[in-house]
This record gives sequence, C-alpha cells and structure tokens, in this order.
Amino acid sequence: MNKPYSVIFPECMPPETGFDPVVSAARLRQADGTMTIELLGQAPPEGWTEKAGALICAALSLKSVDFQLASEDGKSQGKPDIRPGPAAKPALMPGKGSTLQKPIMGKPSRMDVMPMDTVPQEEARVCVRGRIFKVEDAREHRGRLKKAWGELKTLEFYITDNQGALRVRASFEKKQFPRNLEKEIRELYKKGGWVTVQGSMTSVPLRDREEWVLSASSIEKAARPERTAG
Repeated sequence: MNKPYSVIFPECMPPETGFDPVVSAARLRQADGTMTIELLGQAPPEGWTEKAGALICAALSLKSVDFQLASEDGKSQGKPDIRPGPAAKPALMPGKGSTLQKPIMGKPSRMDVMPMDTVPQEEARVCVRGRIFKVEDAREHRGRLKKAWGELKTLEFYITDNQGALRVRASFEKKQFPRNLEKEIRELYKKGGWVTVQGSMTSVPLRDREEWVLSASSIEKAARPERTAG
C-alpha cells in the first residue's frame, strides 16, 4: 500500500497535529468489527493514535482500531497496539464532526455486511456495502408507512459492490425527511463514494415482474475496499 494516511482516511485526520504517516497496510476484520493499521517511519506523537482510531471507529462503525509501527522493511517493531474501544469518544474535526459522529441516516449498523449477489429475494433483514452509481430525484407521494397512509417523501438510489447491485429506498413521512439526506447521497455519488446500508428487503410489484428493493433503516459512509491482486 504505502500511501499517506490523509489519502486513505481523509476525513479521519486528527486536527492540529500535522502528522501524516505512511500506511503500509490496513486489514479490516468485518466479522469482529476491528481493523489493524501498520504505519511506516517515526512513532506518532502522543495521543495521535487514540484520536485517529476513535475517528476511524466513528466513521466506519468499528469496535476498535489497532495501530502497529513497522520498520522500512515492513516488519513490525513490536510496538504496543492502541485499541480505542466502543466507548472511545472521537476527537471532533472542526466543521466535520457531525459527518463522522453520525450515520447519514438512522443508527449505526450492527449486522455483518454480505455480498450483494447473496442477498435473498425475499423478506429479510440485510446489510450491504457498495458504491453509489445512480441517484433518483427525491419525490413526494401518498403511500403507506408503518401500516398507516399519509404524505411521504422518498429517495431512491442504486449501489453495487461489483458482485451485484441493489436499488435502495429511503422513505419518510414528508415532514420527517432528513434535511441533508439527498444532498449527502448526491455528493457521495459524484465522488464515487461507498455506503453501508442496513434494512429490509421489500417486494415491489411492476407491470410484468416483481423487483426486490432494499428499504433502508440505516445509511453510513463507508471506505472504498482495497483491491486485491488477481
């Protein structure tokens, strides 16, 4: 890898330190919600790893981030790991704290992410991660939400993890539609951004077929997955 920390985690830079180490490896263990990051070069200044780890935990909804210091030949120098746990309080970045503290919509996901080509075509709770490749205009309409009819506002967009693709729907009562939801989704779309979406698969009848749509209860920004050789 060998890329600056600011390139890999641009929104997770601890403020006012100016320290930007080279990241030689970053390994995500989705099953247990942890990540190990190896840094090259000099040791971080005091408090840097705690702040950086807390920001990454908040941005990616992880339980902990372990930092290890590696030598120039890539071998670990055996420095102790820094592990911000679930209760760690992120250091806020001026003007950007809210985007790291909160999901775009809903509460942080607690489900394991599954490949889109394995998502069942039936009613089920799922969690997927993908790149936004199309966004529809938010629309106002009359419909049913939580077994009651009323005036709704709905945003739909499409995501892919390069194995499959899904249409995502976020519906709210008109007055409760999140103010910045459409803006944030469109900004991510323009940047080729990724999101983690948790929700329920819902059947939508079309004229000649049935389509399964992911009705979102939570939407979070996600890191672009690292490409693997081969």
